[in-house]
Amino acid sequence: MRQLLNIFKGVKEFLFSAINKDFFIFLFFLILSASYWLMSVLNDTMEREVEIVVQLTDVPKNVIILGEDHATVHAVVRDKGYTIATYLYGDNIKPVQIKFSTYARGLSSCYVTASEMQKLIAQQVYSSTKVISVKPEKVEFHYNHGLSKRVPVRLFGIARAGENYYLSHIRFEPDSVTIYASADKLDSIREVYTVRQRILNITDTIQRRVALRAISAVKIVPKNVIMRLYPDIMTEAITTVPVLPQNVPAGMILRTFPATAQVRYVVGASQYNAVDTASFSVVADYESTADGTTSKCTLRLIKAPRIARNPVILNPEVDYLLEQR
Repeated sequence: MRQLLNIFKGVKEFLFSAINKDFFIFLFFLILSASYWLMSVLNDTMEREVEIVVQLTDVPKNVIILGEDHATVHAVVRDKGYTIATYLYGDNIKPVQIKFSTYARGLSSCYVTASEMQKLIAQQVYSSTKVISVKPEKVEFHYNHGLSKRVPVRLFGIARAGENYYLSHIRFEPDSVTIYASADKLDSIREVYTVRQRILNITDTIQRRVALRAISAVKIVPKNVIMRLYPDIMTEAITTVPVLPQNVPAGMILRTFPATAQVRYVVGASQYNAVDTASFSVVADYESTADGTTSKCTLRLIKAPRIARNPVILNPEVDYLLEQR
């Protein structure tokens, strides 16, 4: 207890020393002057820009809104500082509600002009507040009556496997989505894309929920899909393929030595057994012999399965013999 009393006494003497008394007096008058300045500023008339939410209401059940059913406008308002502060830091401006039947124009859009919006906002603020201007010039909601179609989902961005791996599959669930839009837009849209992705060094299956890129005046259902990336380890393989003559003139026979060619390729370990010799086709082109004047015949790989990556003939030039039938 005696130690605590000594500590308390030391703190008390420090706080109420002559130097600290002067500091507290200075601090008191500083706070007082700042308060007077703040009150003076808040009592002045000023203009500030505020954000106001606009909501579309009373939408008929047979109408599909293409995009969001709400928007944000920026309004410049004028009033006393303390009133402006309630708009900026409080929750005093309620969303402006736009009734569909009142502002539906034609068969595809419902919009409110800046002058109309200015009057609507004036009803949401204090009577002392003057609405100076509103941006944008027009708040528009596009809609249709259910015109739609299904389109596939595609990856937008980069998805790259790690070293000694390759990306064998990219799958989406669902793999296609429904889009609602005008007839012209539906005709022009063939697929929809994810938001930009950048996924590198993939060595194991990845699953992510990704958003789809928004398209102006188009509603996409659903807005998010499950993306799965399937990497596979690469394995080198070699297969022996019979050589077939090609472009040989009538009455002649082209024989190659050897009569087979070895093709090297890379395949995913899980698909190794899915590749067989019949999946490849190697030809000896008579035209590469320049009518039999060259010493070698060039082989060409004209067919290979899609899952066999980077296929190449190990010995593309072979000996040959031309015979008359």
